[in-house]
Amino acid sequence: MPQNPASVPTFTSTFAVMTASIAPRQLEDHLSPIVRCEELWFSDGNVVLALVPPSNTSCSTHVYRVHKSVLSSLSDVWRGLFALAQPASEAETYADTEVVRFYGDDPDDMCEFLQVVYCQRYLPSSQLQGWRTTERAVAGPLRIATKYAVTSLRERIVSILEADWPLTLSAWNANEKVTRSRMETLDLRECFPEPASIIRLARDCSVPSILPAAFYHLNELYREDDSKLEREKRQYEPSLLSLGDMHALVVGREAMRSFLCKWLMEVPMLYTGESGPACVTAANRDASTATRRCCDAIQHWWLREFIEPSLQRILWPIDHLELFNRELEQDNRICLVCKGWLSAQFVHACSFIWRALPEWFLLEESSTSQS
Repeated sequence: MPQNPASVPTFTSTFAVMTASIAPRQLEDHLSPIVRCEELWFSDGNVVLALVPPSNTSCSTHVYRVHKSVLSSLSDVWRGLFALAQPASEAETYADTEVVRFYGDDPDDMCEFLQVVYCQRYLPSSQLQGWRTTERAVAGPLRIATKYAVTSLRERIVSILEADWPLTLSAWNANEKVTRSRMETLDLRECFPEPASIIRLARDCSVPSILPAAFYHLNELYREDDSKLEREKRQYEPSLLSLGDMHALVVGREAMRSFLCKWLMEVPMLYTGESGPACVTAANRDASTATRRCCDAIQHWWLREFIEPSLQRILWPIDHLELFNRELEQDNRICLVCKGWLSAQFVHACSFIWRALPEWFLLEESSTSQS
């Protein structure tokens, strides 16, 4: 979903065009070792991007010779950066080409970004790739595209992420059907994307639209004793979650639990009250001798077949409610009118849960603070 450029954070303070007061300087005279990316070293390039590591490390400086015109066409930030260039007689150079130094950017991120721009580097075209496949493919380009306001590429990547972590309940249910079918033949890690890395990426790059679905899925997977599991058996990466994320998860989980416990108790009372259905069997019975067949069947089904499993599976309520709604359709003990009424309660509860996710997981606050 396209986002308002004004809400996308950009950072223009971490790069600089380095100048000399008297004569041109050679980059290699001041920084070493220097690693040249041959794939992104164009003979006709007219600017060298030098990613300089922190001064307190021994990491290499990575350099790419590219074209000002190509990068300037991507965003005003790139265009403005090159407009700051000094006269050729004063500019720092490498391989007889003007140098622009960058500080704070990961060389892998920049390399992957430039590969997308120049080399048509692969971006995922299929949905729901297992574990961290999609996140690892898009994270680097997204971070650079966000930082330097490359809106077109950012929107393209956000749409890829939103396909896996959708905004609507109907799209989420469609994804769940795909993952359920995979669970019959694939390892669990390959059945669905990993949510913690997506939450970290969404926080870092200001993509709040995917957070509700990611937190809901994390809520499905999280168990308090997960730390005892071997890493390869975990279905998410707990080390990627911040303290704030864990707090939001716990708060959201308790809010969801509270709603469901209340809802499970309220529906039977609504059924027998004035807002309940006009039960066909109750309407056609002999009031003096007959029993309310639907009422008895529903009470038995609700207490024995629905509430007990629901309390055990309360952490993934939408899937659970959808499942029982399908099972309800096959129950011949209940009339069509009562089935329709109960089905509407299931649908309403699922819709309410989905709409409440941003509030329950404290995402409305984070979205406001980022805007």
